[in-house]
Amino acid sequence: MTHPSQHQPLGSERLRRLLSSVCDRQSDAETLEQVEQLLSEDPSLIAEYADYVATMVLIEQQYGLTLFDADGRGAAADHRPATAEGSVVGEQSVRPRRQRGRTSSRLAGYLPWAAAASLLLAVGLGLTHWSPEPLARVVAASDARLAEGKKLNVGAGIGAEGLWLEQGSARLALRSGAMIAVDAPARLSVTGENAAELGVGAVSVHVPHSAHGFQLLSPAATIIDLGTGYRAVVSEGGGLSVQVTQGKVRVEPAQGPPLELRPGQFAALGAGAQPSPSKPSVSGQLRFLDEHVESLGYDAFIHDNVAYVFLESHAVRLPYELRLDVARPGRHVDLMSSNDKALEGDVVDCYLLHSAPRSARHDVSGTVRFNGRIVGLICEADRLNATNELLGARWTLSCRHPERGSESYPDPNADEVTISGDRRQLSVHFRTMSIDQIRVLVAP
Repeated sequence: MTHPSQHQPLGSERLRRLLSSVCDRQSDAETLEQVEQLLSEDPSLIAEYADYVATMVLIEQQYGLTLFDADGRGAAADHRPATAEGSVVGEQSVRPRRQRGRTSSRLAGYLPWAAAASLLLAVGLGLTHWSPEPLARVVAASDARLAEGKKLNVGAGIGAEGLWLEQGSARLALRSGAMIAVDAPARLSVTGENAAELGVGAVSVHVPHSAHGFQLLSPAATIIDLGTGYRAVVSEGGGLSVQVTQGKVRVEPAQGPPLELRPGQFAALGAGAQPSPSKPSVSGQLRFLDEHVESLGYDAFIHDNVAYVFLESHAVRLPYELRLDVARPGRHVDLMSSNDKALEGDVVDCYLLHSAPRSARHDVSGTVRFNGRIVGLICEADRLNATNELLGARWTLSCRHPERGSESYPDPNADEVTISGDRRQLSVHFRTMSIDQIRVLVAP
């Protein structure tokens, strides 16, 4: 056997090359055998190997929301109709999804969470301090605090012992690839590789093809993924409300027959459940869409001279006072001068209005009438971006464009909004050559 010291100068570089080939789908059984042999001959490389694997998994789970099947297709391929280049499904322009990164199912098969430890054990390295990998990891956190003010760090493992989030928000990646965004205050336990239990609080769930069948348990019902994205809120009394944004889910109540929900449909079950909002009525050049698109930009839709309305998020409890750009009834052409605020503890539904021409400047006018009272509007681009994590849809309607906000008079593209006297109707006039968006906070 070659002595480890002979590999020391080049061993680290060779290990990185081998692991890179695995990630780039250029590996075979011989490559994996070489990794195994290299680790057997030079135990000093074990830590580097483990770090590399952990980093790649975190990258894939955080940014590679589209995992890859064995044939290299995007995992979300089964969630949308097969189309040719530039073809259209309904109002939406669909193009083949660009692969963001090359992390493949081969890596997922050989080097997922606990597979790193499994390989090390298989080569007989005797890891006396090894412990099983957690069922989920924190891949992002925003001002996240646990009990007694302890900070929740990215990379922390989450399992059946539970996550008690008292402040902020966190995103978890399960071994299966399911992604959960958790909003405080919340109590969540990960009970299996593809299952979790929500005791109280709000979560937004993204389920790629690899995690089909993901189950979310709650006191009132179990939600079973059928290829979907959704938001679920459990009240202190155990009531459950579900908002489906993509695909469909099966809801199995603790009592009563099961329900199947599709985009734009809700379920409110048990005592204290947040009421389901009724669909707003729109007129003029506005269109309300039940199903969320993955992202919003210049080419999200095929039609000019039309603006779109989405229910971004349902039953959001504000963790702090939130400044509003417009809040009072009447016509407004200055969309950034208000000092009004939404109060800490307020519960709101958040709607997003989106206007973006594909070719040239356009004018769009219309009205949207809500069943609830309009609390206020967020119109300025920086404030829209700053509230993505709090009010946004998390896994869909993605947009961080620097010009996404609405313009005020005397800008040539100045926009206008009018809030009715009863605070239930919003009239808009968008003028833009790029992107105009407004967030509308509505009391349930």
